[in-house]
Amino acid sequence: MKKYQIIYADPPWPYNAGAKKNGFSSSAYSSMKIEDICSLGVGEITDENAHLYLWTTNFFIPDAIKVLERWGFRYVTMLTWHKGRGGMGRYFQIDTEHILFGVKGKMPTLLLRSNHFDFKNPRKHSKKPNDFRDVIVERSGNLSRIELFARQKTEGWDVWGNEVESDIEL
Repeated sequence: MKKYQIIYADPPWPYNAGAKKNGFSSSAYSSMKIEDICSLGVGEITDENAHLYLWTTNFFIPDAIKVLERWGFRYVTMLTWHKGRGGMGRYFQIDTEHILFGVKGKMPTLLLRSNHFDFKNPRKHSKKPNDFRDVIVERSGNLSRIELFARQKTEGWDVWGNEVESDIEL
């Protein structure tokens, strides 16, 4: 089985399971239970040294840390995407989403002239910025990589998800 050194994932967090209770509007997208996301065989396809880039929203940060750890990674830091428009939320209208960055084994990021990270990109509902994949390769290297929960096939990336023809089984 192929092993990946870069895992990029945008899980379908379960907003539907209590959207009104938690101040979110219901979604037209299918979702998964947290335990089902945790139980995916990501550890089986991950190299002993790897990076994880895991999308989450403010509401699901505690669950995302749980997923990250269950997939075999240790939490290192969080990257924030500033969408530039009002967002969702019960207490505050949040216009950000986050990527939890995790490491498995010993795999450093590439040193650049500047390690400053500020990611701003106009918001498109539920669609993540395509150029973030370039940031991943720039920081982690041109290594074996897969996008989980992919919506499209991207050159240089293997994919897995219910909206694309998957390259692997999970």
